[in-house]
Order: sequence, then structure tokens, then C-alpha cells
Amino acid sequence: GLVAACSDADTLWTDERETQKQQIKRAKGFLHTLFDSAPEQVVVVITHSGFTRSILLAMQVGACRSQTC
Repeated sequence: GLVAACSDADTLWTDERETQKQQIKRAKGFLHTLFDSAPEQVVVVITHSGFTRSILLAMQVGACRSQTC
């Protein structure tokens, strides 16, 4: 479930950097898990700008700069 997806264990670490396509796939998986698992109507997601960008691209919103968001 969602708690497992938010574990402190770094199960995604590899010696190679993720491609943008892989990042977007991971963001889509996160969003599906979040919306399928969270009964709350309001949620807060705390992450870094790189993953925020991947989430926006996964939602087909497009990336934006912090000055315009």
C-alpha cells in the first residue's frame, strides 16, 4: 500500500541514473498508489523538485519553473 511506497528504505537505488522516462513511470506509479489508497480528500506530498517535475510530466501538465508555479 501507500505506507510501503513511502518507506525510508532506498529500494530504488542503482549505480545508474534514472532516465526521464523511468522517472515519469515511477511518478505515475506513485500517483496511482496515492489516489487508489488514500481515503483522505486532502493529502500533502513532500518531495524534491526533480520528482515534482516528474509528477507534472506524468500528469501531462508539463514542467514549470518555481517562479511561475
